[in-house]
Amino acid sequence: MKHSAFVLAAGLALALPLVAVAQEQAQHEQQQGQAAQAQLSADAHHVIDKQAVNTQGKEVGKVKDVLIGQDGRVQALVVDVKGKNRAVPWNDVSMKADQLTLNMNDQQLSQLPEYRGEKD
Repeated sequence: MKHSAFVLAAGLALALPLVAVAQEQAQHEQQQGQAAQAQLSADAHHVIDKQAVNTQGKEVGKVKDVLIGQDGRVQALVVDVKGKNRAVPWNDVSMKADQLTLNMNDQQLSQLPEYRGEKD
């Protein structure tokens, strides 16, 4: 019984630093995401009129607007896709340097409801 308790205590002692490292990594990633979000929210006008591409690099539309929630976080990009505005969820957008990539194929984009603007 004493041996089992010792093994359990030793295992916990080894696992705790790993948990702390994982928590620290997750916190760091969250802070990076928040910083990127804040930067885009502050500089939203820089992405308007930029071409967006799909994951294959094909141009699929032009960014018309950035939808920002009450919490100040970007919610979606309004993209003109074949003459119809689509609100592409922010989680489906990747941004590297000046390149906006929509992580959706043509069919997924066309299935998004048409965005007609805010209703007063």
